Amino acid sequence: LVIPGGLYNSLVSQIQSATGTHLSTFSICPSSISSMPNMEVSFKDTAGNSFSLTITPNDYCPHMTDSGTTHRRFVVESNANDPILGTPLLNSNYVVFDKANRRVGFAPIANCGSSVQSNSNAVVGGSSQQRQGSQGLSSHAIAGIAAGSTLAVLGTVVAIIALLRKHRDQAHLQDKSVNI
Repeated sequence: LVIPGGLYNSLVSQIQSATGTHLSTFSICPSSISSMPNMEVSFKDTAGNSFSLTITPNDYCPHMTDSGTTHRRFVVESNANDPILGTPLLNSNYVVFDKANRRVGFAPIANCGSSVQSNSNAVVGGSSQQRQGSQGLSSHAIAGIAAGSTLAVLGTVVAIIALLRKHRDQAHLQDKSVNI
């Protein structure tokens, strides 16, 4: 998670006020993360409506293992350029990247222990597509996920068939070389 310097400094200051701990990027988070602030990330959907995604301390202080020891690490960085929302946001949402229409769709992952919260599914960017309803993923998002999964399985099958054919052809060449 990369955010502009002013926001980074504000977050670190709020954490220090709440916990008494000064954090820097990848430092160990305090054990009392429940007192740490949530981060609200606001967007406008393609219809111009505002919506927010909440990134909780569980997301920006995930469990990480280092030399066999597991700690929560502060995975927020400061950068003067464009922010990068990254893993803390992507792990807790279905995110559909619609490259053809230059837009990104978000839908919260339900019942999976997700700590990112959103009031509804939403689409950012693109043309005049309306925000998706709060009843789940749109049929287009589901079709995209299904198509991607199908292509992954199909690609695996094609790779296995190619390897089997290569093995068969090599065995056939070895048989011919013995008969010569």
